[in-house]
Amino acid sequence: MSLLDLWSAGQETTMVTLDWAFSYLLLHPQEVHRCALIIPLNIWRDTAEDTVVGSYVIPKGTPITAQISSIMTDEDYFKDKYKFNPDRYFNGSRIEQMVVPFGLGKRACPGESLAQAELYLIIGNFLLRYEVTPDPEHPPSMRAKKELGTVRIAQPFHINFKRR
Repeated sequence: MSLLDLWSAGQETTMVTLDWAFSYLLLHPQEVHRCALIIPLNIWRDTAEDTVVGSYVIPKGTPITAQISSIMTDEDYFKDKYKFNPDRYFNGSRIEQMVVPFGLGKRACPGESLAQAELYLIIGNFLLRYEVTPDPEHPPSMRAKKELGTVRIAQPFHINFKRR
């Protein structure tokens, strides 16, 4: 992995997250990361030794990954898992620990802090300066347009910005 890989990965994923954020923000102001699932898989790793998970034996050298989309859509934690529901975070549960779009532990995305700051600043500054509404002729959709490699791209949509 090179610095160019980190830089380009951070730019593409931040751009796509912003597309999804504006799409979701126009309809609902929360829960963007969980529902957008812009990268539904974590990075693949090979097991360093034979490993037992439950009743399964995973031989040394087997490629494995955390299926982030399964974690963030687990019905045990997210009732109506495909429904965009910002209220699910306000009931005193610790459900936010199940939202892991940047991965976990030592293999987590090294750009998480930068990405979170970029999203906060860009979206916050837009909302501070503009009233944002969907264009009725080209509204946002919650369906992905396509996948670019492993990144899910939002459907094209139009936004109306009115200066505050």
